[in-house]
Amino acid sequence: MHIKLSGNLARFISYQRALDIDVGCRNTVVGAIHKMVEQYPALNEVILDRQGNVKRNFHVSLNGEKIRVDEFHKEIVNDDQLDIFTAIAGG
Repeated sequence: MHIKLSGNLARFISYQRALDIDVGCRNTVVGAIHKMVEQYPALNEVILDRQGNVKRNFHVSLNGEKIRVDEFHKEIVNDDQLDIFTAIAGG
């Protein structure tokens, strides 16, 4: 699976802006995020809260379409792409 990260997250993984991880033949969006955090533990406290959920200040897109928290259990395959970006508030 190809995962793209916003610039502020890249600093936790040697300034890489994209990663490729093997999610197996059946997995979910949240499963892929947990696999990424296993491989790059510095992201754990940044992306996940104490319960292991993705913090609210991140937007996640699957294959270019933003997904809601209740869609994080969608099945994915290695050919999919996740984008994880910090939400920016403004006015």
